[in-house]
Amino acid sequence: MKEYTRRAIAYIIYRIITGNEIFQIYDYSLSRKFQYTGKVTLSSVSIFDPEQKSSITGSEKASLYILHRDNEKYIDFTIRENNFQGYDYESHKPFSGMLKGNLISIYDPEYSRSFDYSL
Repeated sequence: MKEYTRRAIAYIIYRIITGNEIFQIYDYSLSRKFQYTGKVTLSSVSIFDPEQKSSITGSEKASLYILHRDNEKYIDFTIRENNFQGYDYESHKPFSGMLKGNLISIYDPEYSRSFDYSL
């Protein structure tokens, strides 16, 4: 999965699980913060990633299905309490993760490791 896709997923997941309106997320693998603008609810996503100059939109069906406009690929995921799992249609790989406090970890099988994000 592309790093900007993973980071956007972490941002969206955090907002859905907590309901908190945040505008940035810290990517530990790159040691820096990234900003986002827009709306995230349990049933829809419409955010803008200024770093990629790209929008990310989606809506709920059985799971939340989003489109990252930078690569025109879909991502879907489901959330159960503080855990989530999904599928990245660009890498053709599943992913999973959890939120613990303010730390979001996403396991990316393409790299066989977890990536961490926080506020």
